[in-house]
Amino acid sequence: MKNQVRWCVEEADSGLPVAQGCAPDRVTAIREMTHYAVQYAQDGPIRFWARQNRVTIAQGNMSPVKETITTIQ
Repeated sequence: MKNQVRWCVEEADSGLPVAQGCAPDRVTAIREMTHYAVQYAQDGPIRFWARQNRVTIAQGNMSPVKETITTIQ
């Protein structure tokens, strides 16, 4: 389809795709892309993008969140 939105989530270091797909509209594509980006960002830094008709409509990157718990006595 002409107006489909392509999206991809890639490893930031190697550029290898870890998830990709197409959606019929921007909202659906960004929702799907964000879902996979959050999942894969738990394993290491990722970057992501979404394109419609060869125009980038969303892009970014994520890194794992590290939590530190400190016990005070």
